Amino acid sequence: MKGILFKPWKHQAMRDNPDRLWVTRRVIKPQPAAGQRYKGLNGKWFLVEMGESSPIDIIKQVKPRYKIGETAYVKEGWAPYERIFCTGQYLPNCKHEGYHWHPVTHRLGKENYAWGLSGEPKWRNPRTMPATAARDFVTFTDVRPERLQLPLSDEELELEGGERALEILSKLDSLWLWRHEYRMVR
Repeated sequence: MKGILFKPWKHQAMRDNPDRLWVTRRVIKPQPAAGQRYKGLNGKWFLVEMGESSPIDIIKQVKPRYKIGETAYVKEGWAPYERIFCTGQYLPNCKHEGYHWHPVTHRLGKENYAWGLSGEPKWRNPRTMPATAARDFVTFTDVRPERLQLPLSDEELELEGGERALEILSKLDSLWLWRHEYRMVR
């Protein structure tokens, strides 16, 4: 299973509103040269060259990291932490050897009360989080390339996570991005 990483503020917003549709954008590499763009054909995406008088020339097929219908786990700050009691309401993977103990703690969330028992844990990089330590999952409902054109509509900005997303998106203006629509899996 593939993982996906979000900013902590967006992950918290997703946990607070798990039933709504969300959008994230990821830069397509490499970016098309002048006269090139991405075009869909029969559910596949291609980098194409647009000539003035010639038909479209297909340069190569491009594939997004995540596909429609695929489920990915959400990576977040985590630490191995023995003997945290949990109910399973917040930690779906908490069944450990027949007991309700979860072998990790997450930097963001409701189980952080356990830190006071023996101090703050040694946090690990979210990029190294294994799927077995995950508690949140997303399913992709739409994936397509698009050239980001700011300003976004109010509806599109809300799907991205609101005003906080503008800081990141402003650095990506006019780039080709994969636009991923997704929902949290509960």
